Amino acid sequence: PLSRATGAELLRLVLAERKEGAADLAKLLGIDVSLTYRLLRGERQLTAVQIRKAADTYGIDPVALLP
Repeated sequence: PLSRATGAELLRLVLAERKEGAADLAKLLGIDVSLTYRLLRGERQLTAVQIRKAADTYGIDPVALLP
């Protein structure tokens, strides 16, 4: 269930639903695509600013993206 999804899993689901990819997320967050892949694999955590941008853009509760 989504209630148990990690922030990375939730972002992957949202991107897939919107037919977007890591490059789209990288552009939104203003970071390199390679870092975006690491975020989506759960190897890196989003910063507070990145959480706010993703939450606002994708309509996600920011708390769901916290580590």
